[in-house]
Amino acid sequence: MLEVIDEIGIHGGELTSHERIANNVYRVTYKGATNVEIILNYGDASIEVDGNIIAAKSYLYNKNNSGWRA
Repeated sequence: MLEVIDEIGIHGGELTSHERIANNVYRVTYKGATNVEIILNYGDASIEVDGNIIAAKSYLYNKNNSGWRA
């Protein structure tokens, strides 16, 4: 898991937003040397957010506005 966190680049960033967007679904934003937006799905079913499908118990991230990745 640490490798994933390193790849996403949230170390050293500041958590600037934590928003509940649906039941068990959250959007968090980190700003710093790397700007990262993460949508986390803690639910048991897939969900669509902003045109993106997020699998159950999964997440998508967008690093420096380079597009969404799993």
